[in-house]
Amino acid sequence: AEHVLVIGAETLTRVTDYTDRGTCILFGDGAGATVVARVDDSEDGIIDAHLAADGVGANLMILPASGSRIPARHESVDQKLHCTRLEGRAVYKNAIANIVMMVNEALARCNLTMDDVSMIIPHQMNARIIESAAKHLSIPLDKIFINLDQYGNTSGATIPMAIDQAKREGQIKTGDLVCLVAFGGGMPWASALVRWR
Repeated sequence: AEHVLVIGAETLTRVTDYTDRGTCILFGDGAGATVVARVDDSEDGIIDAHLAADGVGANLMILPASGSRIPARHESVDQKLHCTRLEGRAVYKNAIANIVMMVNEALARCNLTMDDVSMIIPHQMNARIIESAAKHLSIPLDKIFINLDQYGNTSGATIPMAIDQAKREGQIKTGDLVCLVAFGGGMPWASALVRWR
C-alpha cells in the first residue's frame, strides 16, 4: 500500500465505574488517526517496530463482563462487571518496566542511543508511570510528550492524538527520531522508532 490510515478510537467512559477513584480519574474518550505512507529512503519512516505480549498479566487490566461470556443482565450490571478493573500497583510496575525495556531494546536493535532520540511519545496511561519511566531512562521529562493532563487515558487513541498534537505544536519536525511506546489490557506492548518526515 502507498498510504495507510491508522485509526484509534475509544469511549472508555462507557465502561468506567465513577465510584472507583482508582480508575475513574484516569480515563477519557478520544479518537485519533495517522496516515502512514511508503518512503523510498530506508533512513526515514518506520525504522524499527516490535510487538509482544505476556498473558501472565492478562488479569491486571480487565473488563470482567460483556460479550457472550457474561452478557449484560441486571446482576452483572449491579455488580459493575461491565466496568474496567485494574490492579494499580502491578500495572504500574509492569508499565514502567515495559516502557524502559521497549525503548532500550529498540535503540539497541538500531545501534542508536537515547541522545539520538528527539521525542518519546508513550501511551498516555498515567503521569506517575511516565515520570518514573523518564527517570529510569535517565532523560528529562521534556523529552517525553505528555497530554494526559488534557485528555486522560484514551487507550488506543492516545498515540495518534499525541502525534497530532506534538506535530501541531512543533515538538516534532522533519528528521527527528521519535520513539512510540504502548501497552494495554492483557499486557501486550509495542514500540516503533520513526524518523519523522
